[in-house]
Amino acid sequence: MRRRSSRVEPEQALGCPTVVLIAVAVTAVVAIKAAGGLNIEYSDGSRSGTVTKISRKGMIWQTWEGELDLHRLRSTGGEHPTMTADLFYFSASDPEIVKQIEAAEQSGNRTTLKYKQYILRGWKYGNTSYDIVGVEVSGSPARTSAGIQ
Repeated sequence: MRRRSSRVEPEQALGCPTVVLIAVAVTAVVAIKAAGGLNIEYSDGSRSGTVTKISRKGMIWQTWEGELDLHRLRSTGGEHPTMTADLFYFSASDPEIVKQIEAAEQSGNRTTLKYKQYILRGWKYGNTSYDIVGVEVSGSPARTSAGIQ
């Protein structure tokens, strides 16, 4: 009578319980995000520049998404370096804040956006982890990347 070996073959190392556990964890994360997320605040701060875009997006949940040009150029490096704009992508959930951002975009003035950054933010709150909570618009036009007004 031949004895069975208790040695686990490498292809059997990832057993059924592990696969089920991974599937349950992934499903839980997706369910939490779909239900509105945990909205755990990670950081807060501000960014300054010119609002270049604010638009409402989404098929199921409509959210306000925007871009702030920080007026910094960065090189892509490599053999043929090119300069690209440094943009800050954000979301806005408060209708009053959205109105202020739209006014800032139309004025073209330098704007400071105050934000809160969240971990595991729900999809219905925006596509980014940054939620704008305050807007300060300067009275002067923003400088472009080349320094020309």
